[in-house]
Amino acid sequence: MLKPWAYYCWRLFVKTVLSTFYSDIVVIGEDNVPADGAVLVIGNHPGYGADGGMMLSFCPRNTHWWAKDMMFKVPVWASFMRAVGGVSVSRSKNRSHADLFKASYDVLGDGGALAVFPEGHSYTLAHMLPIKSGAARVALGVVDRETRAGREQFYVDIVPLGLTYIRKNAFRSQVLVQFGAPLRVNRYLLDSIGYDAADETHAGVGELTRQMEERLRALTINAPDFLTLKLLGLARSLYRPSSDMTVEQYVKYTKNFVDGYAKVKDEPHVRELRAKLIEYDSTLSALGLSDSHVAAAAAAVVAKAAKAKAAAAVDDSQRSSSSSSSSSSSSRGGGGSRLQMRRTAYLLALLAAAAPSLLLHAPFIAIGMLSNAIMPRREAIATIKLMTMAFLVPSFYAVLIAAVTWTRGVTAGLVFTFVVLPLLIVVNVTLVDELQGVASTVQHFVGSKSRKEDLPRLCELRAELAVAVAEVVEKNKPTGIDRVHTSTAGVTTKRRQSFIPGSL
Repeated sequence: MLKPWAYYCWRLFVKTVLSTFYSDIVVIGEDNVPADGAVLVIGNHPGYGADGGMMLSFCPRNTHWWAKDMMFKVPVWASFMRAVGGVSVSRSKNRSHADLFKASYDVLGDGGALAVFPEGHSYTLAHMLPIKSGAARVALGVVDRETRAGREQFYVDIVPLGLTYIRKNAFRSQVLVQFGAPLRVNRYLLDSIGYDAADETHAGVGELTRQMEERLRALTINAPDFLTLKLLGLARSLYRPSSDMTVEQYVKYTKNFVDGYAKVKDEPHVRELRAKLIEYDSTLSALGLSDSHVAAAAAAVVAKAAKAKAAAAVDDSQRSSSSSSSSSSSSRGGGGSRLQMRRTAYLLALLAAAAPSLLLHAPFIAIGMLSNAIMPRREAIATIKLMTMAFLVPSFYAVLIAAVTWTRGVTAGLVFTFVVLPLLIVVNVTLVDELQGVASTVQHFVGSKSRKEDLPRLCELRAELAVAVAEVVEKNKPTGIDRVHTSTAGVTTKRRQSFIPGSL
């Protein structure tokens, strides 16, 4: 049985780990989760271990949740799992699920909340897996049981939970957590479909499962394959750059591009545009460039042309009389240079301050790099990194604290615990956040310089593609998908340092 104090402590711990690993977790739709009554939360399952943590941390209700039976093999750990809401479920097709369904009925029958990932397991795909019927059978079954017992007004609200990871295996990436509008299951629904509890293949189970999957897909990005997802991401960046978006907008735009493409993919002009995008992307890959390199080069060309045009419009007399203005411009340019110098000095100071922290965390950085190299599935990589952060790192900290206290005394141990160690952690995380932007800038600079002769042709191609994409989008776009003000090359000048675009 769930124990509120254990659940609260576990939730606080998990939320701290997730909020450290991911730089930005955006949660929307929490009001869609009813404050009381039976609630069945159904989520997509792209992130393996992280998904349960997201549900636990950000669902506003204390929630029971289905967990693999292997997590209940050790008695002490099994007691802990039950205390924090775990309900054992076996994937074996040869075992009866009677105990699972009874436990789930009891949770919902008592007006509690239960969370399920109805796809059954996690995945590395560009789309959801078909969901299984277990969650629908639980919702229909508990309503049938409770209403037959005399609770005629009993119902279950099914709340879809959409999880979208921008780069699910990357430290300090972003996540969008969306709770959708609830779907109510009551006695009226059961009677209208002629529900029969003894018939597991009843058509009503299939219809409710279909509706649940439809609502989950409405909250998630589902492309047919990773190539299509990559090309649509490229098209979306030609239409509206990632740097101008929040995480929520990024997911919204990408989803609309994916869903819209499914409707028009067979039209000749769309197929032709897809072929051109493939050619453009292949050229970039062959040259070791990215679309952002070309976008930056195009923006520089536009800025240079605008500056030349402005200079040509100034006559000789105006030039001679505007020396003070020129001086002011020089001063402004010097101000920009000083700002860049301060920025560089800040990063160097941060790197120096982070050196002890980097040495301290070197083994865990190595684990992350090793998992990236040898693990084939991105959700498994993310889980290894999260488990390392959740258990190995705190254990290492405990050993350090004990060692400092033993060798230097209690006072030194307290200072290390509450001052030195937190500072090292904050500096290390700050450095990672800052270096992501620096790495992108260096990559832009190196790529632009090394392939300078190819950029003019690519800029022209990019501009042509941006026009073609805009024509298709403007013809087929839904409401709420607007293009921001951009330069003639399709490049916005607004930047959001908090968002780091990447592969979904």
